[in-house]
Amino acid sequence: MQLRFGTFNDSFEEIADVGRLAICMGAMVYIQENQKCLPSSMSEEDELERPDRDLIAENMKLDPRDRPMARKHLQDVWFRS
Repeated sequence: MQLRFGTFNDSFEEIADVGRLAICMGAMVYIQENQKCLPSSMSEEDELERPDRDLIAENMKLDPRDRPMARKHLQDVWFRS
């Protein structure tokens, strides 16, 4: 999960108890050991263009409070193009 979402920051501890953190860590280990996916940052340019990758990364932040609100997205050039 850290490869896909970044590291766990202090704010995540405010919303996730020990059990939830254990589940997240277990999922992370399973994904890495079984090579189920690659971080979107490692995708090829022809698979996913930079603006698309940036938008996805912005929305995939581990702590939902760090994700942008819909209003911000509607102002983004990605949605207006």
